[in-house]
Amino acid sequence: MKKLMIFTLMVAGFALAGNAIADSSVDAVWKCKMNEDMEMDDVHKANAEWVKHINSATDVGEVTSSTITAIVGDQDHFYFVDSYPSLAAWSTVQEYTDSDAGEAAMEEIQGKFEDLFDCEGNKLYKVTPN
Repeated sequence: MKKLMIFTLMVAGFALAGNAIADSSVDAVWKCKMNEDMEMDDVHKANAEWVKHINSATDVGEVTSSTITAIVGDQDHFYFVDSYPSLAAWSTVQEYTDSDAGEAAMEEIQGKFEDLFDCEGNKLYKVTPN
C-alpha cells in the first residue's frame, strides 16, 4: 500500500510539473518610443498585422503580442511583449524574420514599424505563472 501511494504521488508530481512547464512561455519585451505625431492606435494596427503574419508564416503555435503603456509615471516609452509558446518557437520566428524570404515578406510591416516608433532595447524572459 505504501509503494502504491508513493507511486501515485510521483505520477501526480510529474503530471503537475509537466503542466507547469507547458504553461510557461517565452516573452520578448521591447522598450520603444513613439515617433513624433504618431498615434498608439496605428501601433496596435501594425502590431496586429505582424502577429497575423508570424502566425501564418511559421508553424510554432500561437504567438501573441501586447503593448504596455504607462498610466502613471514615465509615459515617454511603451513596451511590446511578444509571447511565444517555447524557446524553440521564438528561435524559429527569429530564423524566419532573419531569412531573405522573411525579410521580403515583412518589408511592408517593418516599414510601418519604422515610421511609427523606435525601439532601444529588448530582453527575453521565461514567464511561469504561479
